[in-house]
Amino acid sequence: MHDRESVAHHGDASPQQAAEQSDLELLLALRVAKGPDFVHDVCGAFSLVFVHKETGRFEAYRDHFGIFPFYYTVSDGAVTCASDLRACLHVSGIALNADATRLADYIHGEEVDFDRTAFEQVLRLPPAHRLEAAGEGVTPRRYWQLEIPETTVKSDCPARLRDTLQTATGSCLRPEGRVGAMLSGGLDSSALAGLAAKASVAPLKTVSFVYGADKAYDETPYIDAANELFGSVPHKIAISGAPPLDDLGPLIDEQMDLFLAPGLAKSRRIYSDARALGLTAVIDGHGGDEVISHGYGRLVELATRRKFWQLYREARGAAQVHSLPFLTLFASHIAHYSGMRPRNPLRRLCLKLARYQTKRSSIAGWSEKPMALIAPDLQRKIGAEERYAPDPLLKTQADFNRAERLTHLRALKAPLMAQAFEVLHRSASAAGVLPRYPFFDRRVVSLCLSFPAEMKLRDGRSRWVLREAMRGILPESIRTRADKAEFGDEISAVIHEFYSDKDIGFFAPLGDFVNADAAERVRQQVIVREVTDVAAIRALWRLAVLSYWFKGLTEWREAQAKGMLI
Repeated sequence: MHDRESVAHHGDASPQQAAEQSDLELLLALRVAKGPDFVHDVCGAFSLVFVHKETGRFEAYRDHFGIFPFYYTVSDGAVTCASDLRACLHVSGIALNADATRLADYIHGEEVDFDRTAFEQVLRLPPAHRLEAAGEGVTPRRYWQLEIPETTVKSDCPARLRDTLQTATGSCLRPEGRVGAMLSGGLDSSALAGLAAKASVAPLKTVSFVYGADKAYDETPYIDAANELFGSVPHKIAISGAPPLDDLGPLIDEQMDLFLAPGLAKSRRIYSDARALGLTAVIDGHGGDEVISHGYGRLVELATRRKFWQLYREARGAAQVHSLPFLTLFASHIAHYSGMRPRNPLRRLCLKLARYQTKRSSIAGWSEKPMALIAPDLQRKIGAEERYAPDPLLKTQADFNRAERLTHLRALKAPLMAQAFEVLHRSASAAGVLPRYPFFDRRVVSLCLSFPAEMKLRDGRSRWVLREAMRGILPESIRTRADKAEFGDEISAVIHEFYSDKDIGFFAPLGDFVNADAAERVRQQVIVREVTDVAAIRALWRLAVLSYWFKGLTEWREAQAKGMLI
């Protein structure tokens, strides 16, 4: 819990008694005292099941952002719940059948539903939902909705963010001396490590990946600068490259569900190394981009209001961070959002500039859509055209005028967010470590949603409010850096190595789900570098994962038949 003191205050225990109680004991006391509404007074990560000892009635809850997993299945009138997918499958004994719709979503490369898993009969409880009995089954009901705050915070924004984030980070440091911090050298992880070091009694242990000075994405200078300023105890993990895809088997067995995380095979090592250092929890900056927001919705707002000089200045900063063609970004925003008529000469000029810059790009585009990789029969079965049709967020002039707040909210509510927490939780718990996410303290999220767009993108710098909040806490080289480490070349090299000796026969066993002809076509294009688009490279990575997942499915079925799934 992020707010033990507040939860204890609502119960009947004295401060001394509350200090001796576990989080679960405090939560139970709060549930008894306040009924189902207790959940509104809890800030933290949890998956809970309460059973009434006299009536047998049960109710279950998943935390507001889905940080802790919650899986369940109903079979023969029995409900099985678990925070571990393997345990849910083992205890329930249900048939291990693939969920065709979820597999299609995976091939397409997105998370569409909050409740599906790769297994047909196992569901997720969505974030901010409770599960309660309903007849012979159960019904999930939403207990909380993330919304844009009615009040906009305009004064002292950096100071408010620093104080709120400091409180959230400090609450993640229990038990003292057993909590470390991931430190990548980027803004998010460095901010949290700096705040944790400030709040920690003993020197903070940090865990980092280093790649060698010959790698463009090596962050050692930033990591060293942070550790020196924080007075932390560094642990560096030397990485020579991403593990080959031939080694996916153990990772698939650990995860069991499908995952959209190409870097996981490498990044999960941080948990086992943290455990070897004696740590039981690590502070993780995951989700900082989404919680703070880069503020790029402000570009739409500036274009809509025809503040082209400000748009020019802010777009240059955004283009630099993401290595995008500046003129494409600037001109396309004017063309699409300024409200000019189709034949307006300035609009037509902007469209030509954007097209010209796109043609000059060194990236060879992929002419097909990811949906083409889904088997035609499966496409028809799930209504793929409608399921994957774009859903524009900004539809009216009013939407354009508050584009940043709407895009900020959508990013936080996306199904992929909760799914990413589950992926990280499975890898961390396998190593005996608990990840903690101060950015997803409810108080931090609500505060960041209340900031105006100019607090997020300002003077060409994204996440401006966090940078200002970290003055005096971070090294200036990190606080003001405008770039991010990019691992696209590393993923591309792994894909080329894996697929160089494959042919259409590799995709044939997946024929019920994958269009083998389309998959082989993109494989050939990528191998000869006719296509270098990251979307195509990631699509091939997903198909490799799916192939190994089906091999794992066969093994899990055999283990289940022997009662040895766990």
